[in-house]
Amino acid sequence: MKKIKNIIYIAILSLLVVSCEDNTDSVTNPGELNGDNLIEVKVGLTDDNLSAELVEGETTSFRLEMSSILDGEVTVSLNVTSSDGDAEATFPTTLTFQNGQRAMLFDVTALDDGISESEKFTLEITNVEVDLNTNQDYYVHLGDTTRTISIKDIPTPIVTTVGDLSFTLNWSGSNDLDFFLFDSTGSIVDVSWASSTVSGETVTLAGAAADGDYTVEMWAWTVNDASIDYSVDVVAPTETQIFSGNFSGLTGVYGSQLIVLEVNKSTAGGTVTYTINQL
Repeated sequence: MKKIKNIIYIAILSLLVVSCEDNTDSVTNPGELNGDNLIEVKVGLTDDNLSAELVEGETTSFRLEMSSILDGEVTVSLNVTSSDGDAEATFPTTLTFQNGQRAMLFDVTALDDGISESEKFTLEITNVEVDLNTNQDYYVHLGDTTRTISIKDIPTPIVTTVGDLSFTLNWSGSNDLDFFLFDSTGSIVDVSWASSTVSGETVTLAGAAADGDYTVEMWAWTVNDASIDYSVDVVAPTETQIFSGNFSGLTGVYGSQLIVLEVNKSTAGGTVTYTINQL
């Protein structure tokens, strides 16, 4: 009997080695194994929605699939976490494959958390429970277990009076980041590029500027940190909005040039409306 079990264990190890090319994350072997009837329970995310992008309130779909039909139930636990700690989202925490089922679609909806920021959600398979209708032994073979979702805020217009609109970029660490304001033709409206790793660069859209579309961009000059938290204070004559996020993997000497905000200006009499979208 020991020889048979050893052969089974060797066979399982062989499966692990071979399946490294199949994105295997773990194998679970419950109880005593019976090599004559060993069942593979393979489950994973099989959609091509690898890097979804959502505005708060929007929904995206994913596909969960098993490699074969099983006689029994397989319950998969899911979780969604956020780069800022709290994921405001609706999603199924468990999905159960029952007799005859191999695949199912499910939705994740990003909710408005009331905070102006960009964030990333991570969807993950956290557990798999198997309840077969037979006494056959099995092992769990995981395929793709995670998906990344980029979340953007619902644009909230600034409705104000005629006057300047300023944008101040602040950041963490000892990095030198410059700030540019461009109009829709790509011409520079304003630039702030002090040679300093001290946080704080400000560009201004003058009150007399024409209505239309503008972009606010960050150009990296000196990068000493792999991950840089940032915020942009947008100050209008009657209110202030703050946008926050993170830069990662930047390249210095203007190797990284990123649009941070898209801005639309619209004037009606003495009322000016700015619609700002964080990228």
